[in-house]
Amino acid sequence: MKKIIFLFLIMLVSCHSIKRYAHIAIYKWEGLGELPSQYIILRIDDQIYDINYGARGQYGQVGKYVINNDTLYFTQSYSTLLDTVYFSNRDDVYIQKFLIRKNSLIDVTDYSLIFPELFINKTNKSVYKRVY
Repeated sequence: MKKIIFLFLIMLVSCHSIKRYAHIAIYKWEGLGELPSQYIILRIDDQIYDINYGARGQYGQVGKYVINNDTLYFTQSYSTLLDTVYFSNRDDVYIQKFLIRKNSLIDVTDYSLIFPELFINKTNKSVYKRVY
């Protein structure tokens, strides 16, 4: 009887773990030269996104997203740098824009409007491929 209960508990926990990850999508940008890979994680149920930058995820941002036709819009709620969390106020928030193409997201954000001193080109057109 104890073995049956134990097996039932293992199956229950396993099914719960599988179900928990069924409602996310993960996209990866491979990086370029010295730039490390980046990941975008979309939580489907509550429309929250998470972007991880840096070799060990030293930088990240979290916020809400909206899908309108074939375009995905991110609005940042807060960002992280190492172990510090920075909450975004309305003056700091910018909207990132991605085109949805099959199993890819194409970043079409005009970063020259946000960081004019860093970006000469209007967009960087990074392509994130879906990995999960």
